[in-house]
Amino acid sequence: MEQSKHTWDSASKKVLNEAGVQKAPEDLMLNILDAIAKAGIEHIAYKPLISKKILLFIALAAVALLSIIVFLVPVEKYYLDGVDLSIGDRFSAFFGSIQFSKTVLYGVGFLGLFLIQIPFLKRILDN
Repeated sequence: MEQSKHTWDSASKKVLNEAGVQKAPEDLMLNILDAIAKAGIEHIAYKPLISKKILLFIALAAVALLSIIVFLVPVEKYYLDGVDLSIGDRFSAFFGSIQFSKTVLYGVGFLGLFLIQIPFLKRILDN
C-alpha cells in the first residue's frame, strides 16, 4: 500500500511540474475594470414597497381606532370583565405553601417564551 501511495505521489508531482505555472497578464486588472466601466452598470434606486402616503394613512387609521377605543367605548363594554383572572388561588392550592418570588416567576415566564420561539426561529433559518 505504501508503494502505491508513493507511485501516485511521484506521478502527480511529475504532472504538476510539467504543466508549470501560468502567469496572468500584468494589465488584467485594468482590462477588467475598463470592461466594467464600459458596460455601464446602472444603480438601482431604492423604492419602498409601501408608499409614504399609504403609511401615513395606516398610522392615522391606527391612531383614530385607538382613540375611539379609549375615549368612546365605555369600560362596562369590555369583554374581559367576565373573565376570571385569579389564577393565584389555583396556583397556591396546587403547590401548597410554597412561595415564589416575582423574579423567579418572571424568569420562568421568559424561559417559557424563549423555548416557544426556538421552533419558529429554526424554521425561519432553515428556509
